[in-house]
Amino acid sequence: MVEPAMTRLTLAVSDAGAVGSPPGESVGTRVVELSESELASIADFIRRSLGQFDNPSFRTVARRHESEAVKLLEYLGQVGEGLAVESDVLPVTSSEVELMLGCMDEGRFELNEDELRIWIGLDAQQAQRLCGKLRKLIGYEPFDVSSQLDQVACQAEGWARDRSLALARRLVDGMPGASLDWEDGVGMNWAAINANARLVGMVWLVGPLVVAIPGLAQQVPGLDDTFIAVAVDDMAKPWLASSPQVLSRVFPRSHGWFPFNLDAFSASDLLSYTITL
Repeated sequence: MVEPAMTRLTLAVSDAGAVGSPPGESVGTRVVELSESELASIADFIRRSLGQFDNPSFRTVARRHESEAVKLLEYLGQVGEGLAVESDVLPVTSSEVELMLGCMDEGRFELNEDELRIWIGLDAQQAQRLCGKLRKLIGYEPFDVSSQLDQVACQAEGWARDRSLALARRLVDGMPGASLDWEDGVGMNWAAINANARLVGMVWLVGPLVVAIPGLAQQVPGLDDTFIAVAVDDMAKPWLASSPQVLSRVFPRSHGWFPFNLDAFSASDLLSYTITL
């Protein structure tokens, strides 16, 4: 049986403008080809996040950015009907691609294999490949920290929590406006560092691990070179990846289950779920 030829569209990222705006000068810097069925699946992920499927849709990605999500969904629908573009170029901004990815990662975690097929029309591997295409489009590949976490696990036995707290306090002292978010006696295994109302670093109390923005991470070797420092530009963006085996070794109380995408998760994701593990 001969498979029908797919009509393919090209997404072009521009950091200026909005959905449906003219391509402009930056179009052509990063492109990926998507089939019409892949575009339809992306739209379905957004619909689900908006609560248009049978889900409660509490504080989902699309609900947090509802006006942008509705506009993006409308545009994707017009493209599917051949109304939005005269050529095969579909211009979108990087923030719009991140919104697509947020809805997709959310759905991939919350839906089982059968639900993915019913609601989205993809299996788990197809959904993962589609996310990979979009991540390449906005110019980043998640940094696999498996080897760094493996080193941490090897050194964690008998680790003194006071040593991690001492480092966290010295990092806070060296950063104007920074504060330490940690309470004794409540089972917190991360000491979080905040500045200007956002997370900028986190020091693990159970082993020699620091995850922080580059300015903080660069200070770690000079303060205590036993620690392994992982630098991320934005603690809230999914720029980290790890093998489930290594992550389970570092956090054995997880029993191998993590409520985020191990192919692309943020430092904030890791902090939120493992703070008491």
